[in-house]
Amino acid sequence: MNVRQQYLDQSPLQIAQQLTETFAQTAAVRDKQGGNPKAERDLIRQSGLLGLSIPKQYGGQEADWQTIFKTIQIIARVDSSLAHVYG
Repeated sequence: MNVRQQYLDQSPLQIAQQLTETFAQTAAVRDKQGGNPKAERDLIRQSGLLGLSIPKQYGGQEADWQTIFKTIQIIARVDSSLAHVYG
């Protein structure tokens, strides 16, 4: 199954919450090790959240800024550096 398909029936906030459950499991270890959170960035890409601000006519979700910022806040609760990269 395509990872993006698993998120089709979820709101952006639900997607962000689901991602944070995954990120929380490794956040402390990744912070201690430093380096590049490539796997986590890939999950964000595959979730479709990067298209929130893009107009629907161009294939995005055309979400309002309140929703976009809330997804960033949700991710920041478990991994502020990853939220910064996403934001």
